[in-house]
Amino acid sequence: MSTRKPMSLFWIGCLLVLCAVSAFSQSQTTGRIAGTVKDPHGARIVGAEITVISLATTEERKVKTDDRGNYAVPLLPPGMYRISVTANGFKKTDVESIRVVITETFPLDLNLEVGTISEQVVVSTLGLLIRTEGPQMGRVVDSRAVAELPLATRNFLQILSLSPGTVASLPDNTALGRNSQAISVNGARGTQNNFEINGIDANRLSTNDAGPLAVPAPETIQEFKVLTSLYDATFGRGAGGSVQAVTKSGTNQFHGAVYEYFRNDALNANNTFLKAASVQRPVLKRNVFGGLLGGPEK
Repeated sequence: MSTRKPMSLFWIGCLLVLCAVSAFSQSQTTGRIAGTVKDPHGARIVGAEITVISLATTEERKVKTDDRGNYAVPLLPPGMYRISVTANGFKKTDVESIRVVITETFPLDLNLEVGTISEQVVVSTLGLLIRTEGPQMGRVVDSRAVAELPLATRNFLQILSLSPGTVASLPDNTALGRNSQAISVNGARGTQNNFEINGIDANRLSTNDAGPLAVPAPETIQEFKVLTSLYDATFGRGAGGSVQAVTKSGTNQFHGAVYEYFRNDALNANNTFLKAASVQRPVLKRNVFGGLLGGPEK
């Protein structure tokens, strides 16, 4: 019995390591780029070097194609990237404007032209609109949409209901800050969702919702995604929707911004029923000031 127990623990440990490797290849806060490299006749190229460069930080990641000509670059923070591919006997190929988003794989198959590495081919891509690597259903909302959509209480969770299959009650416009909406995904209860920010659990333990969450300002959100169905165990325990949010990180250059969120009753129309009863518009004066500052991470 004493011999079997250590052996059982050993195999359990190995299984946990393998599961961890599989999970870390893609996480709730990162995406990846994957594909196949071929020659002009469709034959797969083994040992081609792929260099992925972040346009925000110039950080580089290098991988090589395997014995089947396949490659994968996992754990990429969301953002814009450029890919450079080199192989002996072929022209160097650069691919511009690759957008990586959280929880998704950007499929990129490449066909290299015969020539020398000193010769260069530049390919532009706008990315695919259809997810093909899995059955998960969901929608990514980027920082521009979060910052420009009207949010009465400055809570980005109020736009979760823009995803197909979701229903949410009207927000309380008199609140400020938290005031997260109770959202139902595909008919599930509002307490069956899972919220994570930067990969960290953001749920209230008692009712499993984001009610007391001190949410980040909309201007600090890089992007978020609402997975509504068919997602795997990587995205948590929720039987309803899975909300994954990532905040902005630094770049190689210092940058910043200031903003004011302004609301005033002088800009609002009176309620129809209040007007009929000769009641004036309710007083509303709100000024929310803020600023952003970012720079090199190292």
